[in-house]
Order: sequence, then structure tokens, then C-alpha cells
Amino acid sequence: MADVVVVGNGAVGLSVAVEIARRAPELKISVIGPAERARAASVAAGAMLNCFGEVTTHTRRHPVSEARFAVARAALDLWPRWLAALEEDVGEASASAVRASWSDGTFVIMSSSSGRIAGENFEAMCATAAELGEPHELVAPEQVDGLAPRLGHRPLRVLHLRREGAVDGRALVAALERAACERGVERVPATVRSLLRASGGAVSGVELEDGRRVAAGAVVLAAGVAGGALADQVLPPGAVPPMLHGTGLAVTVKRVNTGPRGPHVIRTPNRAGTCGLHVVPLAGEDEQYIGATNVITFGPATGFAPHPSRRSTSARPWRPTTGWWRSSTDGHACSTPSRPAPTGRS
Repeated sequence: MADVVVVGNGAVGLSVAVEIARRAPELKISVIGPAERARAASVAAGAMLNCFGEVTTHTRRHPVSEARFAVARAALDLWPRWLAALEEDVGEASASAVRASWSDGTFVIMSSSSGRIAGENFEAMCATAAELGEPHELVAPEQVDGLAPRLGHRPLRVLHLRREGAVDGRALVAALERAACERGVERVPATVRSLLRASGGAVSGVELEDGRRVAAGAVVLAAGVAGGALADQVLPPGAVPPMLHGTGLAVTVKRVNTGPRGPHVIRTPNRAGTCGLHVVPLAGEDEQYIGATNVITFGPATGFAPHPSRRSTSARPWRPTTGWWRSSTDGHACSTPSRPAPTGRS
């Protein structure tokens, strides 16, 4: 029995559970999700806190995308206050990892090799920021700490979005788990197979893959594409937008012989089917997250198969140990594996 069951133990599910526990501490709240979080976005993504950095020429052409953009703007305003509340929940020691991973500011670059779509999206980004009064400026490439482009790949234009940045998703999930524990939220390491319905048709709980049932007064679906599949069990076709699955590749690297990294996100504009290339600083000294490809499908994809000796069931980016890689756009020499492992983004 539970008053509220949250299906999904990623950043969204845990955040929902913690917020409910803050507002209604008398409720019994259960968060259900597999402990390993295979193919989960929260432990794989670069976790950029971008709103205007995600603008494209299509962002404000349809009521649905306009509504999504409005939610992103509201979230951008709430992030600093929300992170401060999380730090209060977990205490100074546990909050330090999240605070250390915070990246302040995003630089969006358009290089000489950018295509037409990237160029048009860059212009849409600048125009939207100017129209809505978002703090921003065009800067010279030399003003971007940690950016050392090769000859022939020097950025043509660079947009600085002062309020946008990133946070380490792994550190954030760990802090949320601690906050949930402090608030008395029960965490159940399992997978939900189906939703239960009462005689009147309302959702009354969930059934787990092992056959156990959990009755609940309310059920929150926060499990990415799996949540969309569960919603389809009880809602008529078309009642909610489809939840799509994204599979991508990313690596974590350490800068060597290139000087200190910058304390901010460096990325390109969105392009067809993905979020652009991005370099995100991590909490570790000189460590960076570099991503990412994104293949959109209606359901979980098998992804790219790594070498059998390096196969991973985790969605965490593979931490490189051997080999060398040199970027064709920024010239940083980084250690990385010769064959990256798949990660999931939903």
C-alpha cells in the first residue's frame, strides 16, 4: 500500500517524489524502478540546463512546441532555487558533489563547417533571446575559456547564454536518492509491468514484473518511454503525445596537455534529429563529457553493440582508459576507448 507510487527512479521520478514529500510529509510515497537504470537518460545524459540553447526555427511555429518552450523557460527560472532546496535536504557534505558539478553559462558556437540547418537555428536562437529579453551576447571565440580550435575550424559566431549551464546527472541522482531517504520515501528496486484499475476504471496501483502488486491512491508515470507504454494501457489512443526513445553515444574524457578546461558548456545549435555536439565540464578535475548522437525511435533500440569483452548493461558513459582521440573541431587530445559503449537518452 502507498498513497503515491512514482514509476521511474531517474531524476524526474525522484524529484517528483521528493517534492511531494516536502509538501505532504504525512503521505507514504514509493518510487519504483530498477536499481541498475539500464538505458536511463538520467545517468547517461550530459544534463545541460538549456532552454534558449535548444531553440530551433520550429520552436515557435506550433502550439505544442510553444508550450514545451514555456515549460523550459519556467524550469530555467526555478533551477537555482530548486538546487538550493535540494542542498538543504541532503546537507552540506552530500550537496558538495552537485555544487561542484554545476556549470555556469553556455556558449553556442557556429563554425565554418556548420551546415544550413545549424545556421538557421543559430539565428532563431539569437532572435528569440533578444525578443524575450534573455541575457545574452555575441562574443569573440578568444573569450571562451577552454576553446582552442584548429586552424580552419575557428567559430564564425559565438552566442553566450549567461543563465544556462549544466549539472552532472550522476551526482544529481545520487543527491536525490539521499533526499528521498531523508524524507522517508520508500525506494523499490523493481520494474512495473502494468497498471491496476479499480472497478470504476481509475488507476488503483501497479503490478511488478515478479507478480507483486502495490495499491496506491495516485500513480505518477516518470519512466520515459516505458511510462508512455504504461499510459497506453489505460488511456485511449492519442490522449497524450507519444513518448519517444533516444539512443546516443557519449564519452567522458580528461584533457591532457591543452591547458585548463572552461567552467561552462560549449555546444553547437540543434540540428536534424539531435541536440548538437556538446562539451560539458564534470566535477572531476579536467574531466569533460562529450556528446552525443541521438537516434529517435518509438521504443527502446538495441543501440550499437560494443566489443563482447566490453559489453555493458549500464547506461553510464564509458569512462575511457586507453587509446587516443583528437577532435576535428576543437583540437583537444583526449584519452578514449577505440569503441564506445551505448548510452540511452529518453
